[in-house]
Amino acid sequence: MRDRRSNTLRLWLACLTACYVCSVQTASAHGELSIDVDDAGAQISVNGVDPHLLNSLSQADRADGSAFFFVTVSGRQRPLLGQIQLSDDGLRFSPRFPLRRGLAYEVVIDPAGEHGRSETAQRIQLTLPLAKPKSVASVRAIYPSSSRLPENLLKFYVHFSSPMNRGEAYQHLRLLDDEGQVVDLPFLEISQELWDPDGRRLTVLLDPGRIKQGLKPRLESGAVLSAGRQYTLEVLPGWNSDGNQPTDEVFRKVFTATPVDDTQPNPDRWEIRAPNAGTHQPLEVELDEPLDEAMLNRVITLRDARGKPVPGSVEVAEMETRWRFVPQSAWRTGDYRLLIATTLEDLAGNSVGRPFEVDVSSGAEQRNPDSSVERRVTIR
Repeated sequence: MRDRRSNTLRLWLACLTACYVCSVQTASAHGELSIDVDDAGAQISVNGVDPHLLNSLSQADRADGSAFFFVTVSGRQRPLLGQIQLSDDGLRFSPRFPLRRGLAYEVVIDPAGEHGRSETAQRIQLTLPLAKPKSVASVRAIYPSSSRLPENLLKFYVHFSSPMNRGEAYQHLRLLDDEGQVVDLPFLEISQELWDPDGRRLTVLLDPGRIKQGLKPRLESGAVLSAGRQYTLEVLPGWNSDGNQPTDEVFRKVFTATPVDDTQPNPDRWEIRAPNAGTHQPLEVELDEPLDEAMLNRVITLRDARGKPVPGSVEVAEMETRWRFVPQSAWRTGDYRLLIATTLEDLAGNSVGRPFEVDVSSGAEQRNPDSSVERRVTIR
């Protein structure tokens, strides 16, 4: 029975290393035996103890209770100083100094009262786990990822490591110019912040009124960005996640403004590199300019000769100038169609279907009024 109890004690003390506070119960000849270690390591409680052992401890209380029960640092023989208190069916040991996390201890129970030297002595290893580091929310990335962005840039995407609280965005965002001065009101601040369904990606719009020519905000305050100047977008610390874990450091994206981009993306100029049949090589498309990262992940689809979507995953790379499609199954020989929604935009909001800013007096027309355009791909 003692061997069985020894094995059971080892099993339940192993559970202690997997949690901060662990209470395990197991059957014994005298009822339910359980051991608890509090989170601070300041007390070890043993309940359901053999009454004969409790009686021995009670009689030895004035002499040497450590002959029956003690705790040591593993590898050392001297028991920890502390106090043993008895109850009707158990005992509590309160070390003079709390147990240290990560340090191995040995709990010794010797029913024979021989200071752990008897054949019936039980030795159980005990280690309180190290405290888990406090998780914090952080910024994973900001798109566009290029360090050169057009003067008429339309938006940023800020990606976070965890879902974030809503309603705090504009308290934690600011744009600095190359003299370190805060750019006044650069963002379109709307009450309904633009989050993805998971709350991990925020869309930050630059004020369109300061992008389009001839509008009052631009005439009064000027453009947000000026070509040739350097800017820094800062995400300030203290932004709370849904789990109330705030960001703990500033995240900066430094970039230089380039001249206005008023050219629409043109899929006819894209270079398509077809993979080989029988492989899982990616279908790779080199774009004619950097495009909207979020849209690249959802508005381009690949279909087979029967018009069915090809299962697979999309990768966006090379500062949003490469689109890759990795198939779920090996490529089959045949013709495929790459469908591109005409809503796909570049960094300045010019879409495949229409430019962001149209000069009505010039008679300019949108190039692609259809909902999508396609490129043919042949796998050999």
